[in-house]
Amino acid sequence: SMTVEPGDDVVFNITVYNQGDIVANNIDIIDLVPSGFTFDDTNPANAGWTAVGANATYTLVAGVAGFPATGLAPNEEFTVAITLNVNAPQMAGMSLRNVANITDATDLDGTPQIDDDSDYATQEGEGDIADTDDNEIDEDGTMADEDEDESDFEEVIIERFDDLCPQEVPGVL
Repeated sequence: SMTVEPGDDVVFNITVYNQGDIVANNIDIIDLVPSGFTFDDTNPANAGWTAVGANATYTLVAGVAGFPATGLAPNEEFTVAITLNVNAPQMAGMSLRNVANITDATDLDGTPQIDDDSDYATQEGEGDIADTDDNEIDEDGTMADEDEDESDFEEVIIERFDDLCPQEVPGVL
C-alpha cells in the first residue's frame, strides 16, 4: 500500500488478462470508485473512461487507444490506467480500497461471451473464503488463501489529517 494525502491524484493500473481460449474484444471494465475518492472524467489522464454515477466504466475495443487491432489473444494481457483523486477531509491512517471488475466481453465478431469463473453479483471479498489480494489469475476464491479471478483490489493509506481549521503559529498574532 502506498501513502497518500487528501487532494492527491492516484493512478491505478488495471491489467486485463485473457484466460480463455478465444480472442476477446469489447471488454467492459467498471471501476467501483470507493467513498473517499473522486473520479474526474475531465482529467485528460482518464480519456476513454466514462462516469456512471460514482463509478467509472471503460471498454477495450480492438484497434482503439492502443488496444491490439486483433483483440486480446488467449494468455495475453493489456493494462489501462485510471486516475482517482483523494477527497478531503480524510482521517490519517484510514485506508481506501479501489476495485475494478470486468463485466462483459465479446469475441471479435461481437458475439457476447460468458466468463465461466467470474461472479459479478459480488464485489471483491464477498463470498470468498479469504479477502486476499494476490494478483493470481487462476483462482476462483473458493479455496483458502485464494481470491476471485475477475478482480483484485489495491489500497492506499491516508498519510495525514486534512484539517481545515486555522492553525496557530507560535509568535504570530
